[in-house]
Amino acid sequence: MKTILVIDDEQSIRESLKGILLDEGYRALFAESGEDGLNLLRDESPDLILLDIWLPGIDGLETFRRIAAFKPGQKAVVASGYSETERVKALQGLGVNAYLKKPYALDRLGVLIKQTLHA
Repeated sequence: MKTILVIDDEQSIRESLKGILLDEGYRALFAESGEDGLNLLRDESPDLILLDIWLPGIDGLETFRRIAAFKPGQKAVVASGYSETERVKALQGLGVNAYLKKPYALDRLGVLIKQTLHA
């Protein structure tokens, strides 16, 4: 069973993704901040991270910089409700696999998850 870590500060998004990911047969982990996500990664090795760019405390860019430093090659999809051209380019330079605009188009999210996991 593949494990997906969702790092997003919006509770409604975490709750909706929980149902979707479980229905698709994934093991789902959740963090509401970059710091919480990094703490989870000390004990867990998710197959994929869904990461919001705008987070309280350290943002998604800094969170992924730290992830990439101690888990090189970690697969990740980043998301934002805003146009984030510069941040997305920086994240892609760090190895993020894909970008998805919020609100999530659930069919697109499902396709991206499968493509990224099998890349």
